[in-house]
Amino acid sequence: MSTIIEKAGNAVKNLVGDAKKAIASERVKVRMLMEKEVDGILYKVNSVVSFVESKAKELCQLGCADAHPDAVAHCIENLGAEVVEHGAEPAKEVEAAAGA
Repeated sequence: MSTIIEKAGNAVKNLVGDAKKAIASERVKVRMLMEKEVDGILYKVNSVVSFVESKAKELCQLGCADAHPDAVAHCIENLGAEVVEHGAEPAKEVEAAAGA
């Protein structure tokens, strides 16, 4: 009986792990090119934010963000920006590390 419960528990853990990987793979990191409010959160210039792919694409098309890996890396490596996951930050304003 306990073996069945253990197997079921492991199966659930695997499903949760797979779901987290799928969600993470559908996110895109972008460098904010201008101050922009997204879903009530204000992101400052040079903030690096992880958005769902559709939102990242929309922001890039509007010219508000840049998803090129070099742009993102520049902010992280040279400006000291930290990656913020959109929707996980309770603050209403996210400042770039360089501007703080």
